[in-house]
Amino acid sequence: MFFNCSYYLATLLPYFAVVTRRLHDTGRCGWWILIGLIPIIGVIILIVFCVKIVSRIVIK
Repeated sequence: MFFNCSYYLATLLPYFAVVTRRLHDTGRCGWWILIGLIPIIGVIILIVFCVKIVSRIVIK
């Protein structure tokens, strides 16, 4: 039980960091991660936001 809880807490912060970074890459602010708190629909929307292809502008 202790190891499960410690693993969860150790991976929670990097998860938030990665998802927030991905949301910033798609042009949304990190607060959009809170939409994942809405049961079922929120998680689906968050996944769609995270897998969206980002168009990059090359700066010369």
